[in-house]
Amino acid sequence: MTLAVMADNSFKSLENRRGRKERRRQQLWEEIRQNQGSGGVIVIPPPPKAGPQMERQKLRVAAYCRVSTQEEEQMGSFDMQVHHFTKRIEGNPQWEMAGIYQDEGLSATTVHKRLGFQKMIEDAKAGKIDLILTKSISRFGRNIVDILGNLRTLSSLEPPVSVEFETEGITHTGDGKNSLLIILLSALAEMESQQKSEAIKAGIRWRMAEGVYKFSVQNTLGYYCSFAKKPQKNFKLSAKKEERLNGKINRLSALTF
Repeated sequence: MTLAVMADNSFKSLENRRGRKERRRQQLWEEIRQNQGSGGVIVIPPPPKAGPQMERQKLRVAAYCRVSTQEEEQMGSFDMQVHHFTKRIEGNPQWEMAGIYQDEGLSATTVHKRLGFQKMIEDAKAGKIDLILTKSISRFGRNIVDILGNLRTLSSLEPPVSVEFETEGITHTGDGKNSLLIILLSALAEMESQQKSEAIKAGIRWRMAEGVYKFSVQNTLGYYCSFAKKPQKNFKLSAKKEERLNGKINRLSALTF
């Protein structure tokens, strides 16, 4: 390669470097002018969306309310449970009411007589419920076997159904995080029910031994207690029972005589 050719190549390389530097300088000044024109704020547009944004699906929420007796105080608690959960579900824009399931005046030691509870489980299996709200574990059940069995059933569904115990501040989602605590509280709920049952039975036995009147129903075997004559208490036949009995006596008398 001759000296002239080498000099020509060097000159061309130098010119190329100068051209690149000049282009970069012009680009820099162009960015400065744009920034000055926009007050120093660089607007970065958002990336284009792949498709229309889908609206978030609402959570279908149900509530379970229960009291174990028909006493006036518990009836007030039952009404407050229904009102509280209805207001809470309807007040959340991300929730959709799936139903208020009720068992009024029924014990939670078994699920056989709790028709409202059974219907809730069946609706959950049918895919109508995403979340269940209840006041406490003792409202959900007082039998540890039933409680854990129903929770496993709900968590095994696809998608799984969560259960929120409001008083304890626990939500069972089936991930095992609160399993030990729920087992302990379920055992305590069953123990409490057994202790109450024994206390009631002991009270009944004591009243029977002392001759103290207290029936759990208004009319026992068709009779009611009259307190008109004190201190002696008289048991009288109710009007309907007395009418039926008199009718039978009259028919028997007609056949006999």
